[in-house]
Amino acid sequence: MLQINAEFSAYLKGTGQKGKSLAVQIEKTSKEQFEIYESVNHSSDQRRALWGLWLPEGEHLNPFLRLLGQALWEDRCSNLWDRKEKGYSSIAKPIFDRIIPILNPKKTNKFTEKEGQIIFCNQKGEPLLIAPAVDENMISAFQKGVKELGTLTGHKLLRWQVNTGFEKWQKGDKDPRLIEVEGGYSGIAELAGCKSSHEFSKIREILYAQAYGQFVFPDGSHGNMISLTINEQHRNKEPSKISIVLGAMLLPGYVCQFKRSDRRIIPIGDLPPLHGSPNSHASQAQLQLHVFSEFSNQSIRLAQTGTIIIPIEKWKQMAQESGLNPDKVEAVITHWSQPDLFNRFLDRQGDEYRLASHYERAHRFLEHQGKVRDNNSKNGKRSWEIKKKEGSQKK
Repeated sequence: MLQINAEFSAYLKGTGQKGKSLAVQIEKTSKEQFEIYESVNHSSDQRRALWGLWLPEGEHLNPFLRLLGQALWEDRCSNLWDRKEKGYSSIAKPIFDRIIPILNPKKTNKFTEKEGQIIFCNQKGEPLLIAPAVDENMISAFQKGVKELGTLTGHKLLRWQVNTGFEKWQKGDKDPRLIEVEGGYSGIAELAGCKSSHEFSKIREILYAQAYGQFVFPDGSHGNMISLTINEQHRNKEPSKISIVLGAMLLPGYVCQFKRSDRRIIPIGDLPPLHGSPNSHASQAQLQLHVFSEFSNQSIRLAQTGTIIIPIEKWKQMAQESGLNPDKVEAVITHWSQPDLFNRFLDRQGDEYRLASHYERAHRFLEHQGKVRDNNSKNGKRSWEIKKKEGSQKK
């Protein structure tokens, strides 16, 4: 085999699975052609075939360029393209179901202490967050942080974390979990869209709660939402550079940890256009997450018809679960559907809804999810029918 062919083959193997497959073909063909070339005493008649990888075929590109492009597209570019076109910042539904009670601004959940741990439980008494009850100062910061997670600041921070992790993953970053921020807590607040000074201290407490408390997952395993490192400090001991490492639960690929029936993912998009009193804004942010979840629940219908159905009774139920007065939810829906808003959240026709143009990527993401779920359901039904038929034939 020519040395140049061997080197090209070695390079293709490094691009990925497709490159390895093409390299095997190249090596096989190159060795066969070289053996023929030697068997005819290096006849000039065989030279073109021997160097065929590097010579143009008619007016087309050299074969090596076509093979190189094929390998790089399938092994390097295709995944990034799919992530950009089909992906969206999101959280796996089992994780979403664990986080959503903690984000509720009117949560009535309670802290308990047991066996050297402080435990934050839901209304059923099931543990959601666990932290070691060792340091009194850390316990206080943890409790405050859990409370602040239910504020508008908490919603902004979580969305920023999920969006940033997704964007890094989408671009093919080697470690999409790592977020390094200059400027300390105020720098994080600015990136998260928290502009008022009173939000800076909330950011610190929320980050402590995320890093200190371990979430309890449905399978009984534990994991932190983030890990937090202060890299540099000002002279007043305030952090000037902070590293956040996102827990796997906040990254897109975590959905693969769950069984197929639980592999739905909930988009985490921009905040909706907030309506009315600032006291209700955190509840509106929470309500929006419930709406995203409902779009995911009805994603098969969304893929088939372009809309989902949410009756007013369902809206009132979601409002109640979000700490929002159910009597005010109609006004919120009207505001979210207002045609002249550039960041309009919903397009509405009676009880039928679709995400508005500002959320078009999230809408396409949900439609794609619906198509995948629909296909999986049909394939599962066909498989069941075949097995049933085979079983009846054996009888």
